[in-house]
Amino acid sequence: MSVKKQWPGKEKLAIMLQGLKGDCRIGTLCNDHGITQGMYYKWRDQRLGDGAKLFERGGVDHIRERLEHENRKLKETIGELSVELKTRLVRRRSVNSSASQALLMQIQQLKAEHPYWRHYTMNDVVNIL
Repeated sequence: MSVKKQWPGKEKLAIMLQGLKGDCRIGTLCNDHGITQGMYYKWRDQRLGDGAKLFERGGVDHIRERLEHENRKLKETIGELSVELKTRLVRRRSVNSSASQALLMQIQQLKAEHPYWRHYTMNDVVNIL
């Protein structure tokens, strides 16, 4: 199984601008950078779609990126709390301890605040870690 390369925004923009200049064919450009033509056109369409936002007051909207980052951090927190709770439960074989109950309450509170999150099982959390 191959690992997908994460392309930083600056690299995507540089590749897209090379293609827009027209100095070389898109197929050649994509081969040189190891991307598909579909990926190039997707990046191009995204950037050109965001282009109008550059001229609006406040520039490009980064709310989605901020929310995705916050979402990842909160999921990590829930995962860490879940692992800690599982460890304590296995160690003590008791759900009635006050520390375990406190962790369980924190997890329930986070779930209530973010009802659209997918529920992760312990296997999911272990696989993520």
